[in-house]
Amino acid sequence: SSFFVGGIIGCVDATGCTINITNCYSTGTVTGSGNGVGGVLGYSTNCTVNMENCLNAGKVSTGDAGAGGLLGRNGSYSTMKISYCLNRGTIEGSKWSGSVVGWWQSGTMTATSVYGTGTIAVGNDKALTNATMVDIKNITVSDTVTVEGIRETLSGLFGEGTIWTIGTEEGSMPELQLN
Repeated sequence: SSFFVGGIIGCVDATGCTINITNCYSTGTVTGSGNGVGGVLGYSTNCTVNMENCLNAGKVSTGDAGAGGLLGRNGSYSTMKISYCLNRGTIEGSKWSGSVVGWWQSGTMTATSVYGTGTIAVGNDKALTNATMVDIKNITVSDTVTVEGIRETLSGLFGEGTIWTIGTEEGSMPELQLN
């Protein structure tokens, strides 16, 4: 079976490591049959993960637990910082699945300006229930997405001199400016 599958990175597991995931996006379907399937990162444990300016717009699906729009599953002893990130994809998992984070086992999370949307097709949204919350600001999880909602939650992310753009029409997707 396929465990620890991610749209950008599948698995991060090295005691004491620090990984920075920045300025990336995934629009494809991410599918696994095991746990830990994420739009950006599938599974993280024993590490410090900094995720910034990331977007998932693809479907994330597993027949097991731990499907997440940004992170599928966090194992043990991890520290995670998520800032200025967005999920717009549909999430499907048997349990412990969420539009932002799926299965969180233990560790510390800091989240600032994170927007999760898309349908939770199967399972339940236990996105952040087991995290030790250090600093949580401006997290929005909604059944619908509006351009105004994205702009409000991710204020400072869009505009002149930034790496992201977004149209003004309803349903517009943020786009990474590739220079």
